[in-house]
Amino acid sequence: MPKPIATDRIVQPIAFGFLYFALAAISIELSRGSNGVAAIWLPNAMAMGFVMLRSPRLMQLSALGLGVLLADIFEGNPAPLSAGLALVSIVEIALGAWLIQHWLGSGDRFGRVQDAVRFIVIAGLIVPVVGAGLGALIVHLGLDVPFPAVLVGWFFTSAIGYIVLTPLLVLWWPLGRAIVNRKLRTNRWLEGWTRLRMAEAGLLGLALGLSGFWLFRMVDWAEVAELLPTFLATPLVLWAVMRFGRHGGSLAITVVITAAVAGLLAHQPPVDDAFPIDAGALLLPPLMMGVTALSGLLLGAALEEQNAMRRALERSEGHFRTLAEGTPVGIYRTDAAGRCVYVNEGWAAITGRDVRSAMGEDWSAGLHPDDRRRVIANWYQAARDGMLDYDEEYRWQRPDGTVRLVRDSAHPIKEGEKTVGYVGTVIDITEERTVRAELEESRQRFDLALRGTSDAIWDWHLPTGRLWFAPRLAEMIGCDPARLPQTIEAFEDLVHPDDRPGRVALLAEYLAGGFNARGYTVEYRLRRGDGSYHWMRTRARAVLDRAGRPFRIAGALMDIEPEKRREAELKEAMVAAEQANAAKSEFLAVMSHEIRTPMNGVLGMTSLLLETELTEEQRRHAEVIRRSGQSLMALLNDILDLSKLEAGRLELEAIEFAPAEILRDAVDLHAETARAKGLALEVDLAPDLPARVTGDPARLRQILLNLIGNAVKFTERGEVRVTMAALPARGGGVRFRFGVADTGIGMDRAQLDRLFRKFTQGESSMARRFGGTGLGLAICRQLAELMGGSIAVESRLGEGSRFTLDLPLQPAEGPVSAEAAPTQRRGAPVAGASLLLVEDNAVNQALALALLARSGHRVDTVGSGAEAVAAVRDGAYDLVLMDVQMPVMDGIEATQRIRALGGPKSRIPIVAMTANAMKGDRERFIAAGMNDYVSKPIDPALLYAVIARCLDRESAMPADGPGKAQAGEVPAIDPEQSAALEGLMTDLDRRDGTAG
Repeated sequence: MPKPIATDRIVQPIAFGFLYFALAAISIELSRGSNGVAAIWLPNAMAMGFVMLRSPRLMQLSALGLGVLLADIFEGNPAPLSAGLALVSIVEIALGAWLIQHWLGSGDRFGRVQDAVRFIVIAGLIVPVVGAGLGALIVHLGLDVPFPAVLVGWFFTSAIGYIVLTPLLVLWWPLGRAIVNRKLRTNRWLEGWTRLRMAEAGLLGLALGLSGFWLFRMVDWAEVAELLPTFLATPLVLWAVMRFGRHGGSLAITVVITAAVAGLLAHQPPVDDAFPIDAGALLLPPLMMGVTALSGLLLGAALEEQNAMRRALERSEGHFRTLAEGTPVGIYRTDAAGRCVYVNEGWAAITGRDVRSAMGEDWSAGLHPDDRRRVIANWYQAARDGMLDYDEEYRWQRPDGTVRLVRDSAHPIKEGEKTVGYVGTVIDITEERTVRAELEESRQRFDLALRGTSDAIWDWHLPTGRLWFAPRLAEMIGCDPARLPQTIEAFEDLVHPDDRPGRVALLAEYLAGGFNARGYTVEYRLRRGDGSYHWMRTRARAVLDRAGRPFRIAGALMDIEPEKRREAELKEAMVAAEQANAAKSEFLAVMSHEIRTPMNGVLGMTSLLLETELTEEQRRHAEVIRRSGQSLMALLNDILDLSKLEAGRLELEAIEFAPAEILRDAVDLHAETARAKGLALEVDLAPDLPARVTGDPARLRQILLNLIGNAVKFTERGEVRVTMAALPARGGGVRFRFGVADTGIGMDRAQLDRLFRKFTQGESSMARRFGGTGLGLAICRQLAELMGGSIAVESRLGEGSRFTLDLPLQPAEGPVSAEAAPTQRRGAPVAGASLLLVEDNAVNQALALALLARSGHRVDTVGSGAEAVAAVRDGAYDLVLMDVQMPVMDGIEATQRIRALGGPKSRIPIVAMTANAMKGDRERFIAAGMNDYVSKPIDPALLYAVIARCLDRESAMPADGPGKAQAGEVPAIDPEQSAALEGLMTDLDRRDGTAG
């Protein structure tokens, strides 16, 4: 779909065509004489003006041709002649537009005399000549009018139109449009017009109008001499130009020309009647108009150019004054004698002198007395030698007595060969010199620091890649200072090949990561002069420019070879320590096993012995054996715990338990001892205690047993009070506070200070009096701290002690797990299970058979892992009690082979029964396929409970419990088990050499 034609593209050509038609019709009406030439031709001058105002050229040409054509036709001229005359007008404007575009330029070109002359040549000579020649030829051919008469008349009337009307349009049209479009307010345009100035303009316009109209109306056209007074209007036009500028001059010319035309129209008789013979006189009025217009146009251009130069000079002077007054540099000018003729505010600020008071004074009035002679002598010497520049530094003494150090630079002002003055600048360099001195001092300090530090300072300029090192690097790497690397590439060649990628990657990561203010640190090996490599550490930081981009990286290089050697030695020592620690752990494990194995027999057999009928003396002896064995086991357990704590290998459990039950169990274990000593053992539990918590119940029980046991042991009379309370803790948990207070012997400050040390008691006499190793409290404190708690003590000698245990425990949520709260079912013991005992030690076999026989189980024994696998494969057993350390095939391998049998036999419960009691043993056994674990020495109650749990039955403990048997009672052992036990004992006697 074609685009609609814009309204302006239709309206504008029609409007301009009508305008040119009207102007052409008016010009034709002004024609006088038989040659038909108008006194002034208006349409072409108007079209030339619009072309200079950048109006579309094609539109102007078409509108002009159409207007002139219609005007001539309405005047009665033949159509061919009218078309020819319209074509001449188009040719004139087209030629003028081309010449203006390439020689003059569009817009207001009447501000310079040079441009005004070019316009006069184009519009007042070339274009009218071409148009007059073509127009005279067409008029001559069309109307048979003499060619010369038409040529001259056409030229003058066309040229006058261009010179008069075109400048008027170019100057006033933009101003009128701005006022109409309200881009320029009338009051702003008339700014500076006083009443007197307005009156002057009105009188001048009246004089111009009267002069033009009256002179042209009253002159006798028959006498050429009488036409000379018509030129009296020219001075008035020039006056208008000088007073009111180009706009006023162009307006004055228009007034004169309009008045003159009106006078001509009013003249009687007609001009052609006045010149029946010589029509050339008709050219005199246009000539007068042309002279007046040319004079005004050239004078206006000259004045405008002069005003432009004056304005440029004023702007330049204003810029100079702005710069001179705004700069902190002092600027001055003197005459040839050195007297100041100009100083700026900067000079006044530096010298402390007033600008006005400095005028006319000698420039050297403020020189410091100590510098005056030298400075003036140098000044005159420079003047005599004809030096073009003079530079001097001296002290200036202000009126207030302060002294400033300045730098003076002066230049002579020449007129020919004569010096008429000087112009110069004064700069205050007091702060500069101070800063320079501080910089020099800083540089000296920096040099001292470089010589005094053991590091090599370096600076890397990123844009150029240049690298600077302090001379210290030459000492560090053992090379000539002249051969230090000067570029980053040369330095990278010294880096060990294995360290270059990491170093480059770290640097790239640092530069890409936002230039951390802390910089970066990198360690690498650097080649020395002898070819060896030393470890170096670089600490560096990027220096950013104003745009935030890094342009330098500066840092320090440190030789860390001794440090690396110490690290290597330390690593070797750590490896050795770890190996020693491992050997220690292994030794403790072996010793634990070797001690527990016979102790299992000692304690087990002693317990069985105490259940038989004994005399009082025999029972006392057996009790001594049992207590001694228990003491030895307690010592062994303490040593194992201490070893694990020091090695950091003791791990805590996190299971659910009831803290009140743990506390009561600990109290119950010491209740008999307290009653025997006549002590009151009391328990005080706070209300609202959490029923269950999550933690390590075994370690809590161990701490409480130790604290309560100590309280009972060191208290001879009175009471032992055990308390438990729950306090809120941070993070939403509960902080349990356990208290153990006694009325025992108490401790003084010295005893308290060494209370928690290893193998230390309050004093040496306590060990002799009460016994003990001094490990218990040390282990308790470490356990409490490992659990996130603490132990504190308050005591006074002779009054008793109070131990406080604080532990953070998290209340348990949800249902209680089976592990945390095993179901205790009471009822008659269940016997009759078929058990396989795998034990290579005859004593342990005998003890286990005795214990198991009391529970009513049927027991078979084997002495090795291989025999155990065969027995399970070929027999029918409900549970296997498996020793771990056995020759040929140990218990773990035997368990794994049983699990590999397949079928129901592979799922038989297996319980480890071993003297291995180190941390991780239980987990290792469970991982091998065993179901549970019992450590030696065997606790009968624990053994029965484990068997019951694995068989998913009730406790296999005998009906009358694990206590002593009544006098005369013998444990129930069936004949087969009795025969097996008797055989084992006989075998033991034979080994010991006691068999009969």
